[in-house]
Amino acid sequence: MTERTRDDGAGSHADGTESEPRSSSRSGAVSRRAALGAGVAALTTLAGCSALSGGDDGPDRTYDTEALRAVPGQSVPTPPSTLPISVPTERFTAHEERTRELLDAVPSDPSLPNGRVTQRLADAREQVASELAEGVASSADTGSIRLGRWRHVRADAAEVAGQYRAATGEVSREAVRTNRERLRQSVHEFQVDWQYAAPDPAAAVALHDEVETLLGVAERATRPRRQFPVDPVANVRLAADLLAELERGRAALRDARALVTAMRTDGDDLAGYRPQVAAAASRLERVVDVTEDRVREYVDPEGTDPNSVFERDVRDTPAVSLFDRARDDLTWRLDDLDGARAAGETATAVREAAFLLTGYEALADAVDAIESEAALTMPPADAGAIETHRDRAVDALESASAVTPHAVSRWLARRAAGGLREGDRRLEEADGTDVYTVDRATGAYGWVRLFAETIPETTAFVGSVLADPDVETPDYGRE
Repeated sequence: MTERTRDDGAGSHADGTESEPRSSSRSGAVSRRAALGAGVAALTTLAGCSALSGGDDGPDRTYDTEALRAVPGQSVPTPPSTLPISVPTERFTAHEERTRELLDAVPSDPSLPNGRVTQRLADAREQVASELAEGVASSADTGSIRLGRWRHVRADAAEVAGQYRAATGEVSREAVRTNRERLRQSVHEFQVDWQYAAPDPAAAVALHDEVETLLGVAERATRPRRQFPVDPVANVRLAADLLAELERGRAALRDARALVTAMRTDGDDLAGYRPQVAAAASRLERVVDVTEDRVREYVDPEGTDPNSVFERDVRDTPAVSLFDRARDDLTWRLDDLDGARAAGETATAVREAAFLLTGYEALADAVDAIESEAALTMPPADAGAIETHRDRAVDALESASAVTPHAVSRWLARRAAGGLREGDRRLEEADGTDVYTVDRATGAYGWVRLFAETIPETTAFVGSVLADPDVETPDYGRE
């Protein structure tokens, strides 16, 4: 099973909050939303009002292709890693050495009785060798991302070695069972000692969210969904998959140990925050439930046509993309929150709750923007208007990243940055006649801006809950 990479801003992971979750009545909207509605006055500047719809044949508008492709000219701002420690360089070295050891155990020109297995094994070995030669991870990546990439290629090497060992009869079911039990015992020993040590609660969430993910990978390796085959020679692929999963679990556990040890070694005035993080997760989950109620009609059902939701005609406008983008992640993120709480992954639950609070607020803001025909929901007049939307998204993202605690704001901002990349990818190969692509990119930039503008509010609230989960917060009111 693929592990989650918590510190990776790739994809479109991101989103808001407030005092007591506001009443489900939309009449309680505050100034930030009013400001969005005021965008109507700027409509003629940023949006091509005469091109709202081109009738049954689609919108009658075109753009300068070269100008569109120039919009993503500036790089996407990537907030720094939220890990409160530096990943020990010895871990990268250990991963590389183990990967090469696994690969060296397999002949570069294997000869097996089964020709198809021989060819598949040779191809797989060559692919991993190429990854090693080309470089597994960039020094520009965050430490946790580099660790994740090394674990991935290490597991690939273990699968290659597993194919060879299975095909040659060098591995037995009993040996695998013994190794799995050793890993299970090691995970248990780690958990007994694990108190979420950190200098403060926010740092505890930042570090131990990552540790929870790694422990999850290790635990899954101890309880595979399939049993190791009685006859590995006849089931080479299954045997190799399970050996790779076991290797991935061992690697993840050792990375988890290294992160916790680094915190203990480098940190000052550490305390164990496990009960406090758990209490904060419970409180935030209740707030999420109430906040969700205000936007439930927009989150569900799947595949709802935006034209059936809004009184205005939103066909052939960025409003469709903005609405879809604002609600896309929320359902599965809620499932992730429930799963994290059920698994006792309380630091993960805190971050998932922060995302959902931001996301629900960003969705409510998107609805208000669409209903008020704000500029970011209308067809852009030209590439310059799209660039303006992108610039505003970047500004909002950079401002959000500066808010403390950084463990919350920068993690959310990294998720929002994925929306910028999404918009940029669409425009980099855009055609001036492809209005759909233009609207999708504009909607993505609009979502980033709304999401990022909500991050400071979410960060302040989550930070206060982490500091004291039992304190009453007038800004959020009744739960």
